[in-house]
Amino acid sequence: MTIAATELPGSPSDIIVDWKKSDQDNLLVKWSAPETEPASLITGYLLEMDDGNGGLFALAYDGSHDNNNLEALVSVTSGLQYRFRAFAVNFNGVS
Repeated sequence: MTIAATELPGSPSDIIVDWKKSDQDNLLVKWSAPETEPASLITGYLLEMDDGNGGLFALAYDGSHDNNNLEALVSVTSGLQYRFRAFAVNFNGVS
């Protein structure tokens, strides 16, 4: 087990879809890293999306051990409207 005396990281911002690298079946979702204190080092990111019908959010990408990746390719169904939320992760938990 790893424990670190840090605060939780801030939340990622600027969640966008890269339409040039997306199609009707897949969306490339990107986000910006939060500004963070050096003591709350980010170990990675999580991306959640809803079901396209305003339902519950579910994990779409687990990059909790990859702090260099700020994007995820997710499968979608054409014609539905999806919501996304991103989280930063460190040794103490999720933003």
